[in-house]
Amino acid sequence: MGATLANSVSHGFLRLEHRKLLLAAESPEDLLDQMDRWEPSTVSKWLGPEDR
Repeated sequence: MGATLANSVSHGFLRLEHRKLLLAAESPEDLLDQMDRWEPSTVSKWLGPEDR
């Protein structure tokens, strides 16, 4: 799934800031650690012409 999301970011279908909202880990402990360190991003909701 990571490769698909990276491809989506590289082709402009998904912003990197939004990609970072999805957390993945090999173990539940690692995932809980990521969730503990997570901070929300502040990205505008809509794309403007300059963002395309």
